[in-house]
Parts: sequence; C-alpha cells; structure tokens
Amino acid sequence: MRLDSVSEQTASLSNDTFACRDSDSEKVIQLMDAMTGKPVIDKPFTHKCDVLELALDQQLPAAQRKLAFVDANKDLFLLTTRRVGGARKLLRLGMMVHSLCWSHQANMLAGLQESRLSVWYYPAVIFVDKELLNMTILQKESPDFGKNPSISKFGGSQVSLRRSDGSQIATSISPYPAVLHGYVMQEKWDDAVRLCRFIKSDSLWGCLAGMATVARELETAEIAYSCIDQADKVEYLRYIKGLSSAEAQAAELTLLAGSPLDAEAILVHTSQIFRAIMLNIQLYQWEKALAMAVKYKTHIDTVIAFRKKYLERFEKEETNQLFLQYKSMVKDAKKRKREAAADENEDIPDMTEQ
Repeated sequence: MRLDSVSEQTASLSNDTFACRDSDSEKVIQLMDAMTGKPVIDKPFTHKCDVLELALDQQLPAAQRKLAFVDANKDLFLLTTRRVGGARKLLRLGMMVHSLCWSHQANMLAGLQESRLSVWYYPAVIFVDKELLNMTILQKESPDFGKNPSISKFGGSQVSLRRSDGSQIATSISPYPAVLHGYVMQEKWDDAVRLCRFIKSDSLWGCLAGMATVARELETAEIAYSCIDQADKVEYLRYIKGLSSAEAQAAELTLLAGSPLDAEAILVHTSQIFRAIMLNIQLYQWEKALAMAVKYKTHIDTVIAFRKKYLERFEKEETNQLFLQYKSMVKDAKKRKREAAADENEDIPDMTEQ
C-alpha cells in the first residue's frame, strides 16, 4: 500500500464496503468488503480515464450500495458496487462537477458544478427511470459561495461549504426529501403518499415514483406517476400488475428502467424463453429474436409470422437472407406435417361403412 496516495477524495468507507482508487493506476477503483477485506466482485472496476474523487453512499443496504465518482473530465458517474442479477451498471449523473458529498442521513447526493450547488434528491432514480432524473435535482446559486468552494458536510437540510479562503458557509435545502427517504426506509408508503400530496412538489413525486418502483410497490408507483402526468407509465404499470409471474414482473420493471439486456437475462434465467423472444420482437430486434428461437429450438414460426406482419404493414419485401432461409424451412416443415396428417387419415378405416 502507498499511503501517500490515500486521501478523503480517493478513499471512502461505508458500513459494509470500502472503496479506493488504485495506487498503481488512477483509472482503477478497488471495491472491498469492509469486514473481511476481500473484493466484493471478481475484478476491480476500470474507468476510461483517471478518477479524481469518489464517495460511497451511507444509507442503502449492501446489495444496493452505490459509488459516486468524478473523473478527469469533471463528469459525475454513479456505479453499482455489487453485481446482482446482471452486469454492473454505470451511468452519468452530471457534468463539470468538482466536489461531491453524500448525505449521512438519507440517500441524497450534493455536488458543486462550477459555483452552482446541485442536490440529487434520489440519484439512484437514474437506474429506474432516466426521465425522472432532471425532475429530482435541486440547483442553487448564490454569490456567497465564492470561487472554487468545496462541500465539507451534508446532512438533513443543511449543506456546509468551505470557501477558497477557508471560511465555512451553510446553505439550506428543502427538508421534505429527507423525510420522504425516512418513510420509505421504514416502508411507510401511505405516509409517503400523504407527504407528497401535502407538499404538492413534482420533485417529491418523482422521487417516490422511483423508490416505489425499486421496492415493487406498484400501487404507490402508479399514484406517483399519475401525479406527474406520466400516463404512459401508469398504463404500463397496470399491465405489469396484471402479470401472474413475479419473474415476468421483475423483467418488465427492468425494461421500464431502460435495461432490455437485464430484462432478457431475467427471463432466460427463469426459462421463460417465449417471453424473452417476444421482448426482442417488441423492441424490433428481429435477428436477435430469431437467433434465440433457433438456439432454444422453439417458436421459430412465431418470429417468422411477426416479421411477415411487420413487413406487410410497411409494404416491404423480405430481404434478410437469414429470415428467407428459415421461412423456407418453416414452410417445408408445415408441408411435411400436413402430408403426414393426410397419410394418417387414409390409414384410419371408415367406421360408418362398417
């Protein structure tokens, strides 16, 4: 270990996870279990450029732990520390960020973008519904921040900043997001809905929609989406509620979050091959749907039929050689099946004549 490379910006600790920038390569982030010191995944995370600052959230369970970091391009990213049910996820939260700090009381993240303070009320919403991200951000500017400030502490509704001359300044944000996080952590969904209805804030409704979707509280998520005029999401949630399989619901919620590969992985892992094929058909990934049908030797004719219907709608002819090949094979198989059925009917004696 090179202790001279360890600082508040390059190392972060939570109850169950320790994260630090590698001493040999500034692009590599080491993630270890805080109790045993063993890596939480098979290999370290390697970013495309140098990592300048990183911080672990303090409130989520170990399976949902998130790491926020700023790279050399001043881009702020959010990374899942554990790989649960698929690949590790990495998405960009913001740009031109030079200081960040997690709240020690709720799952909220504060960052400085030039001289503007940005607070992500629920940063993990980017993994659930990217359209809600801008709705759940507070941006605050003040001449009192001065030049090149940094965040020293974030808790509750207070953010403490250190100006370039070393003096401290505090600024306040709305206390209601922290209260909403508390209700959700205690699974008091009715209280969370009442709070949002009392405050009447789109940012709170957006946070609640994301939180309820993650917890699979579909009734609450439907209420939240309806209050921010997301009619398409409401209809989709009603469709998900009508599914009988818990695995199918999980796959559809993953698709709602914009992760079709993870949704497909869930369906394949639970042997719901037909749903996985239909998922690719709905996304117009025709070659992938056909490849899956061929691999598992099922529903090839279904893919060919949907492809034909799709082309007829746009008055086009099939030009894909792969589809033409399997279309011919399906026709030959059906012809042989009809001939076999006709032969069986000829062999059956006419009982009415006897």
